[in-house]
Amino acid sequence: MRYGLARLDNGFWTGDGLVRSVVARDGHVLRPDFDLYDHAFVLFGLAAAAAADPALTERLSCRAMASVARIRASFRHPRAGFVEPAPPGAPLLANPHMHMLEAALAWLAVVPDPLWQRLADEIAELCLERFLDPATGALRERFDPDWSVLEGEAQGDLEPGHQYEWAALLVRWGRLTDRPDALAAAGRLIAFAEDHGIDPRRKLAVNGLDPRTLRHTDRRARLWPQSERIKAHLAIASLGGSAASGALSRAAEATEGLLLYARHPVPGAWWEHLDEGGAPIREPSRASSLYHIVCAANELRIALAPDMAADRGALVSDLL
Repeated sequence: MRYGLARLDNGFWTGDGLVRSVVARDGHVLRPDFDLYDHAFVLFGLAAAAAADPALTERLSCRAMASVARIRASFRHPRAGFVEPAPPGAPLLANPHMHMLEAALAWLAVVPDPLWQRLADEIAELCLERFLDPATGALRERFDPDWSVLEGEAQGDLEPGHQYEWAALLVRWGRLTDRPDALAAAGRLIAFAEDHGIDPRRKLAVNGLDPRTLRHTDRRARLWPQSERIKAHLAIASLGGSAASGALSRAAEATEGLLLYARHPVPGAWWEHLDEGGAPIREPSRASSLYHIVCAANELRIALAPDMAADRGALVSDLL
């Protein structure tokens, strides 16, 4: 963790609150343009580091707040959320905003500053108002500059993994702000993903759906949607009530699915994709998938700590 923070300090921060997206090992800047997705993960990482080491909290909090202020000053959308300047005419994207919401919620757990609450509220409200299809409850990915929905091929596929990922965050935000509408939206997102995004034979979330027909456009199954399925069902289970037992069963099913990716010849590595038949696709393991694995394992640890001796607890041990 400290190495990562030092590397950020020594090559990525620009001095004005922003970070460079890609830097070569020798320090040469390969991508200097602003990328909201990258900044969201930097903010999320700073929150995790501050939570892990209280001695760092004040410094990292000041840096994170300064970064948000700089992003707002330069890239704020006049209605809500943020724009990205490159490439010109690019659509507005839901996905980077999801990770900005994740970062804001992570910081709220460490430093309950109004800045983070305002940021979380703004993005969650934008999701409820613009990102979700009123007819199906599904999350749409791409938008015109006024946040109107792009149609046809410009919209691209619906991603089951993002339905789950947004659902887990909306549950967290909805509980924090006492918003039943957010909890209801999370339930619809999960129901949509379960109804349309799961291959019933493999019991895995597929990569993509056609937004009009809801047929599977990419029947391969990447690792990360399985981890987000775990988190979403655990979030619903945390609400208690009649749905909790079913949600835990789905989380267990999703965990068993995720463990398929760990059957790799290199201990500790993972497959990124399973094909339509369930066989692994030979390609490099991506370091970014570790984020998904660790977050899912941590949510399982938190949710199931009281009965780790049960068979569900064994699943957590296997994943860790």
